[in-house]
Amino acid sequence: MGANFDVLRASVTNERDLLIAIWVHGSDTGSLRGLLNTVDGDDVAEGAVWQFTGSFLPVWLTEAWVAPRTGSPPPPPTGPPATTDLAAYRAYAATAGEIMGVLIGEAQDRGALSGLTYTFTDTHDSNTVAWGNDTTIKVSPGTDLMAVLNSLVDTGACEWDMDGTELRLYNFGTRGTDYTTTNPPVILRGGATLIDSPRKFTVQDAGTSLLVAGGEGVYATADDATALARRGRRVERFASQGTITDSGTMTAYVETKLATIVNGTMELSHSIADSFDQPMPFRDFTTGDWVWSDTGYGLERLRVQQVALS
Repeated sequence: MGANFDVLRASVTNERDLLIAIWVHGSDTGSLRGLLNTVDGDDVAEGAVWQFTGSFLPVWLTEAWVAPRTGSPPPPPTGPPATTDLAAYRAYAATAGEIMGVLIGEAQDRGALSGLTYTFTDTHDSNTVAWGNDTTIKVSPGTDLMAVLNSLVDTGACEWDMDGTELRLYNFGTRGTDYTTTNPPVILRGGATLIDSPRKFTVQDAGTSLLVAGGEGVYATADDATALARRGRRVERFASQGTITDSGTMTAYVETKLATIVNGTMELSHSIADSFDQPMPFRDFTTGDWVWSDTGYGLERLRVQQVALS
Protein backbone atom coordinates (compact mmCIF):
# COMPACT_ATOMS: atom_id res chain seq x y z
CA MET A 1 0.00 0.00 0.00
CA GLY A 2 1.11 3.58 -0.60
CA ALA A 3 2.23 6.16 1.94
CA ASN A 4 -0.44 7.12 4.48
CA PHE A 5 -2.88 4.51 3.14
CA ASP A 6 -3.85 3.53 6.67
CA VAL A 7 -4.69 7.15 7.49
CA LEU A 8 -6.95 7.47 4.45
CA ARG A 9 -8.53 4.06 5.00
CA ALA A 10 -9.40 4.94 8.59
CA SER A 11 -10.68 8.42 7.71
CA VAL A 12 -13.04 7.60 4.84
CA THR A 13 -15.70 5.11 5.85
CA ASN A 14 -19.42 4.52 5.50
CA GLU A 15 -19.82 6.83 8.49
CA ARG A 16 -17.75 9.87 7.52
CA ASP A 17 -15.88 11.63 4.72
CA LEU A 18 -12.61 13.55 4.71
CA LEU A 19 -11.95 17.19 3.82
CA ILE A 20 -8.70 17.46 1.83
CA ALA A 21 -6.57 20.15 0.19
CA ILE A 22 -4.81 19.50 -3.12
CA TRP A 23 -1.68 21.63 -3.41
CA VAL A 24 -1.08 22.61 -7.04
CA HIS A 25 1.68 25.16 -6.42
CA GLY A 26 3.63 23.47 -3.65
CA SER A 27 1.78 25.42 -0.94
CA ASP A 28 -1.70 25.85 0.47
CA THR A 29 -2.12 29.14 -1.41
CA GLY A 30 -4.63 28.54 -4.18
CA SER A 31 -5.07 24.90 -3.21
CA LEU A 32 -8.18 22.98 -4.24
CA ARG A 33 -10.52 21.76 -1.52
CA GLY A 34 -12.55 18.60 -1.80
CA LEU A 35 -14.30 15.81 0.09
CA LEU A 36 -13.19 12.19 -0.20
CA ASN A 37 -16.38 10.22 0.32
CA THR A 38 -16.03 6.94 -1.57
CA VAL A 39 -13.59 4.03 -1.12
CA ASP A 40 -13.35 1.01 -3.42
CA GLY A 41 -10.93 -1.86 -2.90
CA ASP A 42 -10.40 -5.55 -2.15
CA ASP A 43 -9.51 -6.84 1.32
CA VAL A 44 -8.05 -10.15 0.11
CA ALA A 45 -6.69 -10.00 -3.46
CA GLU A 46 -2.93 -9.68 -3.75
CA GLY A 47 -1.81 -6.40 -5.28
CA ALA A 48 -5.28 -4.89 -4.86
CA VAL A 49 -5.51 -1.20 -5.71
CA TRP A 50 -7.75 0.91 -3.51
CA GLN A 51 -9.39 3.97 -5.02
CA PHE A 52 -10.42 7.03 -3.03
CA THR A 53 -12.78 9.35 -4.89
CA GLY A 54 -14.95 12.31 -4.05
CA SER A 55 -16.02 15.77 -5.13
CA PHE A 56 -14.60 19.26 -5.06
CA LEU A 57 -15.96 21.48 -2.29
CA PRO A 58 -18.90 23.00 -4.20
CA VAL A 59 -20.61 19.72 -3.28
CA TRP A 60 -21.13 21.40 0.11
CA LEU A 61 -23.99 23.37 -1.41
CA THR A 62 -25.93 20.15 -1.98
CA GLU A 63 -25.86 19.55 1.77
CA ALA A 64 -28.21 22.41 2.67
CA TRP A 65 -31.81 22.94 1.67
CA VAL A 66 -34.25 25.80 1.41
CA ALA A 67 -36.34 25.74 4.56
CA PRO A 68 -40.14 25.97 4.38
CA ARG A 69 -41.51 29.42 5.09
CA THR A 70 -44.14 30.04 7.74
CA GLY A 71 -46.74 32.76 7.83
CA SER A 72 -47.83 34.85 4.87
CA PRO A 73 -45.37 35.15 1.95
CA PRO A 74 -44.03 38.61 1.09
CA PRO A 75 -46.39 40.50 -1.23
CA PRO A 76 -45.26 40.99 -4.85
CA PRO A 77 -44.59 44.54 -6.07
CA THR A 78 -47.56 44.21 -8.44
CA GLY A 79 -50.40 41.78 -8.82
CA PRO A 80 -52.25 39.64 -6.30
CA PRO A 81 -50.48 37.88 -3.43
CA ALA A 82 -49.56 34.20 -3.73
CA THR A 83 -52.27 31.72 -2.84
CA THR A 84 -50.43 28.44 -3.51
CA ASP A 85 -47.11 26.92 -2.42
CA LEU A 86 -47.08 29.34 0.51
CA ALA A 87 -44.08 27.60 2.13
CA ALA A 88 -41.82 28.46 -0.84
CA TYR A 89 -39.01 31.00 -0.61
CA ARG A 90 -39.82 34.07 -2.71
CA ALA A 91 -37.60 36.98 -3.70
CA TYR A 92 -38.77 39.94 -5.78
CA ALA A 93 -36.31 42.04 -7.81
CA ALA A 94 -33.43 40.68 -5.70
CA THR A 95 -29.76 40.30 -6.59
CA ALA A 96 -28.02 36.93 -6.65
CA GLY A 97 -25.96 38.09 -3.67
CA GLU A 98 -29.07 38.88 -1.66
CA ILE A 99 -30.71 35.54 -2.46
CA MET A 100 -27.69 33.36 -1.74
CA GLY A 101 -26.73 35.40 1.32
CA VAL A 102 -30.15 34.82 2.88
CA LEU A 103 -30.21 31.09 2.13
CA ILE A 104 -26.61 30.44 3.23
CA GLY A 105 -27.20 32.42 6.43
CA GLU A 106 -30.29 30.38 7.25
CA ALA A 107 -28.42 27.12 6.59
CA GLN A 108 -25.53 28.16 8.82
CA ASP A 109 -27.96 29.14 11.57
CA ARG A 110 -29.21 25.52 11.41
CA GLY A 111 -25.61 24.26 11.69
CA ALA A 112 -25.11 23.37 8.01
CA LEU A 113 -22.34 24.68 5.70
CA SER A 114 -19.99 25.17 8.64
CA GLY A 115 -16.75 26.68 7.38
CA LEU A 116 -18.20 28.09 4.15
CA THR A 117 -17.45 31.79 3.67
CA TYR A 118 -18.34 34.34 1.00
CA THR A 119 -17.32 37.86 0.00
CA PHE A 120 -20.27 39.04 -2.10
CA THR A 121 -22.99 41.24 -0.63
CA ASP A 122 -26.57 42.20 -1.42
CA THR A 123 -25.27 45.10 -3.53
CA HIS A 124 -21.86 44.01 -4.87
CA ASP A 125 -20.31 40.86 -6.34
CA SER A 126 -17.03 39.26 -5.24
CA ASN A 127 -15.12 41.65 -7.53
CA THR A 128 -16.72 44.52 -5.51
CA VAL A 129 -18.63 45.51 -8.65
CA ALA A 130 -22.26 46.57 -8.19
CA TRP A 131 -24.75 43.94 -9.28
CA GLY A 132 -25.92 44.72 -12.79
CA ASN A 133 -29.28 42.98 -12.65
CA ASP A 134 -31.79 41.39 -10.34
CA THR A 135 -34.28 38.57 -10.55
CA THR A 136 -37.58 37.39 -9.15
CA ILE A 137 -37.70 33.74 -8.08
CA LYS A 138 -39.71 31.18 -6.19
CA VAL A 139 -37.97 28.12 -4.71
CA SER A 140 -39.81 25.18 -3.19
CA PRO A 141 -38.80 23.87 0.25
CA GLY A 142 -36.25 21.07 0.12
CA THR A 143 -34.43 22.42 -2.93
CA ASP A 144 -30.69 22.27 -2.26
CA LEU A 145 -28.60 25.42 -2.54
CA MET A 146 -26.59 24.11 -5.50
CA ALA A 147 -29.84 23.83 -7.46
CA VAL A 148 -30.72 27.41 -6.46
CA LEU A 149 -27.30 28.65 -7.55
CA ASN A 150 -27.50 26.80 -10.87
CA SER A 151 -30.92 28.35 -11.45
CA LEU A 152 -29.46 31.82 -10.87
CA VAL A 153 -26.72 31.06 -13.41
CA ASP A 154 -29.30 29.76 -15.90
CA THR A 155 -31.30 32.98 -15.62
CA GLY A 156 -28.18 35.13 -16.13
CA ALA A 157 -28.21 36.51 -12.58
CA CYS A 158 -24.61 35.50 -11.76
CA GLU A 159 -21.63 33.23 -12.28
CA TRP A 160 -19.69 31.58 -9.47
CA ASP A 161 -16.61 29.68 -8.35
CA MET A 162 -14.95 28.62 -5.11
CA ASP A 163 -11.52 29.56 -3.78
CA GLY A 164 -10.74 27.14 -0.98
CA THR A 165 -13.77 27.36 1.30
CA GLU A 166 -14.89 30.75 -0.06
CA LEU A 167 -17.87 30.95 -2.41
CA ARG A 168 -17.58 33.77 -4.93
CA LEU A 169 -20.37 35.21 -7.04
CA TYR A 170 -19.83 37.47 -10.05
CA ASN A 171 -21.94 39.49 -12.41
CA PHE A 172 -22.86 37.24 -15.32
CA GLY A 173 -20.08 37.02 -17.92
CA THR A 174 -17.37 38.53 -15.69
CA ARG A 175 -15.98 35.45 -13.96
CA GLY A 176 -12.38 34.59 -14.78
CA THR A 177 -9.46 36.31 -16.51
CA ASP A 178 -8.94 36.91 -20.22
CA TYR A 179 -5.46 35.47 -20.78
CA THR A 180 -5.69 36.12 -24.52
CA THR A 181 -4.97 39.80 -23.83
CA THR A 182 -2.12 39.40 -21.34
CA ASN A 183 1.56 39.64 -22.20
CA PRO A 184 2.47 36.91 -22.81
CA PRO A 185 -0.90 35.32 -23.55
CA VAL A 186 -1.75 31.75 -22.56
CA ILE A 187 -1.60 29.56 -25.68
CA LEU A 188 -2.30 25.82 -25.64
CA ARG A 189 -0.35 24.47 -28.60
CA GLY A 190 -0.60 21.16 -30.37
CA GLY A 191 2.69 19.26 -30.24
CA ALA A 192 3.78 21.11 -27.10
CA THR A 193 1.05 21.58 -24.48
CA LEU A 194 -1.64 19.40 -26.05
CA ILE A 195 -1.61 15.61 -26.19
CA ASP A 196 -4.92 15.40 -28.03
CA SER A 197 -7.85 17.67 -28.88
CA PRO A 198 -11.08 15.84 -29.79
CA ARG A 199 -13.88 18.08 -31.08
CA LYS A 200 -17.62 17.43 -31.43
CA PHE A 201 -20.34 19.56 -33.06
CA THR A 202 -24.09 18.99 -32.85
CA VAL A 203 -27.22 20.99 -33.66
CA GLN A 204 -29.50 18.23 -32.39
CA ASP A 205 -30.93 20.35 -29.58
CA ALA A 206 -30.64 23.74 -31.31
CA GLY A 207 -33.77 25.69 -32.15
CA THR A 208 -35.11 28.82 -33.78
CA SER A 209 -38.03 29.40 -31.41
CA LEU A 210 -38.36 28.85 -27.68
CA LEU A 211 -41.27 28.49 -25.27
CA VAL A 212 -40.44 28.73 -21.56
CA ALA A 213 -42.77 27.79 -18.72
CA GLY A 214 -42.19 29.59 -15.46
CA GLY A 215 -43.86 29.22 -12.10
CA GLU A 216 -47.45 30.10 -11.27
CA GLY A 217 -48.66 30.01 -14.88
CA VAL A 218 -46.11 32.40 -16.41
CA TYR A 219 -45.10 31.63 -20.02
CA ALA A 220 -43.02 33.44 -22.65
CA THR A 221 -41.92 32.80 -26.24
CA ALA A 222 -39.16 34.16 -28.45
CA ASP A 223 -38.05 33.68 -32.07
CA ASP A 224 -34.75 34.24 -33.85
CA ALA A 225 -35.20 35.32 -37.49
CA THR A 226 -31.51 34.84 -38.34
CA ALA A 227 -31.52 31.26 -37.07
CA LEU A 228 -34.78 30.58 -38.93
CA ALA A 229 -33.24 31.77 -42.22
CA ARG A 230 -30.10 29.74 -41.63
CA ARG A 231 -31.90 26.49 -40.78
CA GLY A 232 -34.59 26.93 -43.46
CA ARG A 233 -37.37 25.75 -41.15
CA ARG A 234 -38.89 26.62 -37.79
CA VAL A 235 -37.46 24.45 -35.00
CA GLU A 236 -39.37 24.82 -31.74
CA ARG A 237 -37.84 24.05 -28.34
CA PHE A 238 -39.20 24.10 -24.81
CA ALA A 239 -37.65 24.85 -21.44
CA SER A 240 -38.97 25.27 -17.93
CA GLN A 241 -37.73 27.60 -15.24
CA GLY A 242 -40.11 27.21 -12.35
CA THR A 243 -38.29 29.69 -10.14
CA ILE A 244 -39.44 32.63 -12.31
CA THR A 245 -42.90 33.90 -11.40
CA ASP A 246 -43.18 37.36 -12.99
CA SER A 247 -43.59 38.26 -16.65
CA GLY A 248 -40.82 40.87 -16.75
CA THR A 249 -38.13 38.47 -15.56
CA MET A 250 -39.51 35.75 -17.83
CA THR A 251 -39.39 37.99 -20.91
CA ALA A 252 -35.73 38.79 -20.29
CA TYR A 253 -34.96 35.14 -19.55
CA VAL A 254 -36.52 33.68 -22.71
CA GLU A 255 -34.47 36.04 -24.92
CA THR A 256 -31.27 35.17 -23.05
CA LYS A 257 -32.01 31.45 -23.11
CA LEU A 258 -32.86 31.44 -26.83
CA ALA A 259 -29.48 33.00 -27.63
CA THR A 260 -27.77 29.97 -26.04
CA ILE A 261 -29.56 27.36 -28.19
CA VAL A 262 -29.75 28.84 -31.71
CA ASN A 263 -26.24 27.68 -32.67
CA GLY A 264 -26.12 24.21 -31.17
CA THR A 265 -23.05 23.18 -29.22
CA MET A 266 -19.36 22.53 -29.74
CA GLU A 267 -17.43 20.38 -27.29
CA LEU A 268 -13.64 20.69 -27.45
CA SER A 269 -11.48 18.76 -25.00
CA HIS A 270 -7.75 19.22 -24.46
CA SER A 271 -5.52 16.64 -22.80
CA ILE A 272 -2.59 18.64 -21.45
CA ALA A 273 0.97 17.37 -21.01
CA ASP A 274 2.51 17.71 -17.56
CA SER A 275 5.35 20.03 -18.52
CA PHE A 276 6.75 22.76 -16.29
CA ASP A 277 7.54 25.11 -19.20
CA GLN A 278 4.04 24.88 -20.71
CA PRO A 279 0.74 26.37 -19.46
CA MET A 280 -0.82 24.25 -16.74
CA PRO A 281 -4.34 24.25 -15.27
CA PHE A 282 -4.73 25.94 -11.87
CA ARG A 283 -1.24 27.40 -12.15
CA ASP A 284 -1.73 29.43 -15.34
CA PHE A 285 -5.48 29.28 -15.93
CA THR A 286 -8.65 27.75 -14.49
CA THR A 287 -12.35 27.42 -15.22
CA GLY A 288 -13.95 30.62 -16.45
CA ASP A 289 -10.71 31.97 -17.96
CA TRP A 290 -10.18 32.74 -21.66
CA VAL A 291 -7.17 31.18 -23.44
CA TRP A 292 -5.87 30.67 -26.96
CA SER A 293 -5.95 27.21 -28.50
CA ASP A 294 -3.64 26.43 -31.43
CA THR A 295 -4.26 22.98 -32.92
CA GLY A 296 -2.68 23.79 -36.27
CA TYR A 297 -5.48 25.85 -37.82
CA GLY A 298 -4.73 29.21 -36.30
CA LEU A 299 -5.48 30.68 -32.88
CA GLU A 300 -8.92 29.98 -31.45
CA ARG A 301 -10.19 31.96 -28.44
CA LEU A 302 -11.89 29.61 -25.98
CA ARG A 303 -13.36 29.85 -22.49
CA VAL A 304 -12.42 27.05 -20.08
CA GLN A 305 -15.62 25.37 -18.90
CA GLN A 306 -14.25 22.46 -16.89
CA VAL A 307 -10.95 21.07 -15.63
CA ALA A 308 -10.68 17.39 -14.66
CA LEU A 309 -7.78 15.81 -12.79
CA SER A 310 -6.79 12.18 -13.26
